Amino acid sequence: MKKKLRYFWDYYKWYVIIPILIVIFLIITIQGFLEENRENSVYISMINCKDEYSVDEYLTAYSDLLQKEGKTKVPFRLEGGYVHPENVDEKIAADSMVTASIQRYQAEVISKRSEAVIASEWVIRDYAAADAYCNLYDVLTEEQLKELQDDLFICKNMEGKEIAAGVYLKSELFVDAYEEKPPVFAIASYLEDKTVAIDFMMHCVNR
Repeated sequence: MKKKLRYFWDYYKWYVIIPILIVIFLIITIQGFLEENRENSVYISMINCKDEYSVDEYLTAYSDLLQKEGKTKVPFRLEGGYVHPENVDEKIAADSMVTASIQRYQAEVISKRSEAVIASEWVIRDYAAADAYCNLYDVLTEEQLKELQDDLFICKNMEGKEIAAGVYLKSELFVDAYEEKPPVFAIASYLEDKTVAIDFMMHCVNR
């Protein structure tokens, strides 16, 4: 048996080694490509969206248009499938799908992967209380704040201070996608360069 194995290894080892090396190379290349794309994009989570396809189609088209016009080289990555009920009772807490969805978004926030979010107002309120979102009063210009004054979503942060945690998206596209209630667009507090996210938010408001 040992002789057969030795014979096989001596004559066929490169037929085994080369495919393995190719597979390893492909895995490393693909992982690097995906990581580079992730780092060079604005990652936006959609929570409680009932028509993710319409929102994704519209926002992806807008992202592509910006890149073609040379206004930004940063694409948007939309991640849906998140569910976060307003009231989590014992029955909902026992639902493994809902629990997994909530934990998934929490993990995205903790890992600083989710850089912006379009969600129901109670989601923004809950996470703003943990300082997950930036205060728009601190990052928007006076002109932008004046334009958005009737659309700002105000709630309290961890210190109990009132902040502008996000902006209501009142266009028909978003209202319909979120069951007749305008969702809120918020930007993560840990996002270092908020310029692209802010421009994107302003576009969604003015759609």
